[in-house]
Amino acid sequence: MGKDDLKRISILTTIAIFGVGAMASVVGLAWRGGIRTASVEMGLANVVTKVDDNKTEMVDRTDKNAKAIEDNKKAISEGRLREVRNENRFEKILLHMENQTTKTDSLVSTVDKIQTNNQNMQIEVAKIKASVDNLQRSPKKE
Repeated sequence: MGKDDLKRISILTTIAIFGVGAMASVVGLAWRGGIRTASVEMGLANVVTKVDDNKTEMVDRTDKNAKAIEDNKKAISEGRLREVRNENRFEKILLHMENQTTKTDSLVSTVDKIQTNNQNMQIEVAKIKASVDNLQRSPKKE
């Protein structure tokens, strides 16, 4: 294996490790923070349209709705939701959208941190490569 092969292997390994790690982090955060819709998270509807493989089917959520209503009461008492009268759900949806915006801002901040860490790791990898090159160039002591 020559010097070019070592460089190529180290570059590809670095890209693979940090690229996959960054993508996994971003996808995981996006899944956790953004996948829920307001009606499903708050349990407002007994029947929800579910889309799966381009097919639309109706799913009965009666049992889950009872638990969601209890969760909503708890959230209202903790101040995470505002109580809405006369079946006006607009405020709850707005509050949910505000929470999603906060989660999105947090996601963007996390992506920035990942990019910064990735750049720092690339600098470290470049230092290691330079050290390896220097070791390879130095005369061998026998």
